[in-house]
Amino acid sequence: MTPRVTRFIAIALAIWGAFNFAPGFALHAPHYDFNAFRCAGEIIRAGGDPYRQAAMLPCQAALGSVLGDAGVAVPAPQPPPILALFVALSLVSPAAGWIAWSFLSFAATVVAVIWTARATRTPVMTAAAAIAVVTWVPGAWVGAASPLAFAGISGALVAARAQRWPLVGLGLVAAAIQPNLAAAAWLGAFVLLPKTRAWIVAGAMVLFALGIETTGLAGWREWITEVVPAHQLSEQGAFAQLGWTSVLALFHLDGPIAANLSLGLWFAAIVVSIVRCARVDRDPVRALAYPLAAGVALAPFLHVQEIAFAAPALLLIPRTPLVGAGLLLVSGAWFTGYDVRELQPLAIAGTVWLAMDLGMPPVGTLVACGAESLLAYIVHADVVSAYHLTVERLRADIASIRTSSGLAEDAWTRYQVLQGNPALGYLFKGLSLVGALLALWLPWLGDRPAARAESEPR
Repeated sequence: MTPRVTRFIAIALAIWGAFNFAPGFALHAPHYDFNAFRCAGEIIRAGGDPYRQAAMLPCQAALGSVLGDAGVAVPAPQPPPILALFVALSLVSPAAGWIAWSFLSFAATVVAVIWTARATRTPVMTAAAAIAVVTWVPGAWVGAASPLAFAGISGALVAARAQRWPLVGLGLVAAAIQPNLAAAAWLGAFVLLPKTRAWIVAGAMVLFALGIETTGLAGWREWITEVVPAHQLSEQGAFAQLGWTSVLALFHLDGPIAANLSLGLWFAAIVVSIVRCARVDRDPVRALAYPLAAGVALAPFLHVQEIAFAAPALLLIPRTPLVGAGLLLVSGAWFTGYDVRELQPLAIAGTVWLAMDLGMPPVGTLVACGAESLLAYIVHADVVSAYHLTVERLRADIASIRTSSGLAEDAWTRYQVLQGNPALGYLFKGLSLVGALLALWLPWLGDRPAARAESEPR
């Protein structure tokens, strides 16, 4: 382990400890996603359906969720085999489960940074500035699963660099905790890396069997035919939802039309990226990173923090001002403080480090940090007021929501529509999608022979 990696791990541990045990922070954070995951596990153990509002709501309300108290159950839309992990999570007390889940998210982020640095041949602190803050914050605050997915992706990338094909398959299986992101990397590996195909098929079979063991075949059927379509449409009104289903809805396209069109765009972008890699460069790391970036850029469903999954593609190509702008945007530091003001200093530190590493002049760095701080302050105030207003509106007709026998996505959709802010929606989608589209387009420039020579180990 190099001194730089050791320093990074020490700094990361100090930050995790400070924020996770600081009074008023993580131990008192909303834990929305964690509560949903834990409740899904409890419901499965009790023989219930974790995808239904009627089962999820009482459990989340008992855990003290404000949304649960308002009549809204946060969905756990992961596929059946991933729910097996949540069953294990439900075997311990909520407090112990949160500490374990929080540390797992932290460890996954640290591992993701180190593996991404190795796979892209980037200094570890540069990789940390590009992906660590945006990847870890959702896990620290609400208990999101994205850090674990990023660890799986980065594991596949570093295994591809070493041409250890079974480990590539294992990393992609681990990334399946976020199937909307992992699917693009799965397709890229299956088409461009023939030696991974047997391992990918074996992993898919294991996941399928584990899903049957967890929820039965009916659970798979429900997830494919009901949960996935409903969840794709559930956040069209959310300002922090960057998926193209939500973007197209801004142009007043009907929900199902927007969903189907966005799926077509997503698949087309991945196919074009795979064809480009096959014709120009068979580098195994690019075979995973470039389709992943394409899948992020035109994803039908994408939470704002998940835009960082496009960062490995940008880290693989030579630094130019345009690449630097793309990295600053997909690093997510500029929006990290929109909901968690306590983390704003960490976000600013990430922006400063990345801007300096990219060679930005001091004035440019100060402008970037000032704009980030101002944006976070404005957005945070608006989010807080919109959130409390939404909860009060939902409490007004809580009885009708509590009696719903439908999917958890039904009430979740209603919550997101009430909370949505069109102005912030345009702002978030505009800035983030510029970064994602740069991640889709810039690798094409990076595929040129001259550029590939420049991108060899630094």
